[in-house]
Amino acid sequence: MLQKHEIAQALKNARKSSKLKLKEVAEILGVSYRTISGWEHEHSQPDAKSLLQLRRIYGFSSIDEMLECSVDTPFEKTILIDERELITAYRKLNDIGKNITMANAKTLTELMGKLQ
Repeated sequence: MLQKHEIAQALKNARKSSKLKLKEVAEILGVSYRTISGWEHEHSQPDAKSLLQLRRIYGFSSIDEMLECSVDTPFEKTILIDERELITAYRKLNDIGKNITMANAKTLTELMGKLQ
């Protein structure tokens, strides 16, 4: 089992490897940047829901993978800035907007597949 300082360091490494700032992560999660800082400096720890959200934000396939993150974790394992912007915009949509967005994304993916 990981110690508190190991979890804090892994969370910090995961955020840095994704090229995100404290404030950006806080905005996506809907918490203050001090909350994220507290997790990274051993003042507190995220709950299970927050860990799941962080895993998605940082682009890891599991919480275990995220907590094993080192400063050398390749950037390819993280979500790109454009992807984060899309996720943030998508989360602000109502259900109708989300359905339209998903339908458009599927159509675009099919069209791009035919072009290649």
